[in-house]
Amino acid sequence: MSEDIKRLLAFFAYDEADRWLLAGLRPLLEKHADSLVSAFYRHLLSFPETQELLRNPQVRDRPHLENHPEPAQHGAAEPTTDPRPAELGAVTR
Repeated sequence: MSEDIKRLLAFFAYDEADRWLLAGLRPLLEKHADSLVSAFYRHLLSFPETQELLRNPQVRDRPHLENHPEPAQHGAAEPTTDPRPAELGAVTR
């Protein structure tokens, strides 16, 4: 695990118990991923500061966003049957 990931985990006080709690919620989160992502972006776009940032093509079209699925594609992949929680930052689809 990279030092950056370790720092993020510490910053959010994210521990093993959180990993297991989220693993239990995974089926529900995957089922509702489209609506959760839409609600998240609606919330962000309700603030002038984040609205300006997210509508800025230099921010929106950054290369690191190119490899991520569009919100409408979330949940399209078959969910994993692995009951263990995923590592933060790991690709699980």
